[in-house]
Amino acid sequence: SGIKMKVEGETAYEPDVLVLMERLQEMDGGSLTRMVRQATILKDRSTVIDGKTFENPTYADFAPVIEVMLDAPATVETAAERDAGTLVQTEEEQYARKQRRKVLLEEIEGYLTSVWPSQTAEQKKRKADALSWAFGTRSWTAIEMMSPEQLATGFKAIQGFVQMAMAAQHAERTQEAPTAKADA
Repeated sequence: SGIKMKVEGETAYEPDVLVLMERLQEMDGGSLTRMVRQATILKDRSTVIDGKTFENPTYADFAPVIEVMLDAPATVETAAERDAGTLVQTEEEQYARKQRRKVLLEEIEGYLTSVWPSQTAEQKKRKADALSWAFGTRSWTAIEMMSPEQLATGFKAIQGFVQMAMAAQHAERTQEAPTAKADA
C-alpha cells in the first residue's frame, strides 16, 4: 500500500527535508552481488536537492540543503507549535478584554471632550478629524468594534493629532496678535 509518514501524531514540527531510505540488493543466482543504501529526496523546501537520489549518501550529499537552511532560516510557526492557551480565551480573559475595550473607548471619548468640550460645528469636525486620523474612519460604531490593541494605538495617535492641532492653533494666534496690535 506504500509508505506514509506519521507527522501529525508523532512530531510537533513539519520537516524541511524528507528522505526515503531503501536498501537495494542485487542477486545473481542466489548470491548477493551488490548491496546499496539509496536515499531518495521526497521533499526539500529549499528545492536544492528535491527529487534527487543518492547511493550510499554521505554528509556531502545533504550539505547544499543544510547550507541554505543555515543561511536563511525560516521561522514559520505551525498550529502544532503554538500553545493552545493562546488560541482559546477563558471567560475571565474575554471579560477582561471587553472591559479593556470599554475603558479605552471611554478614555478616547473623554479625552476628545476635554480638548474640545463644546458642540460647535468646528469642534465636532475636529473630533471627527482626530478619529479619522487615528482610526481611518469617522464611524464610532466601527471604532467600537476594534480590538483593545487597535484602540490603544489609536488613542496615542489621537493624542499626537491633538498636539499638532493645538500647535497649529497657537501659531495662528501668534500671527494674528501682531496684526491686531498694528490695527489698534
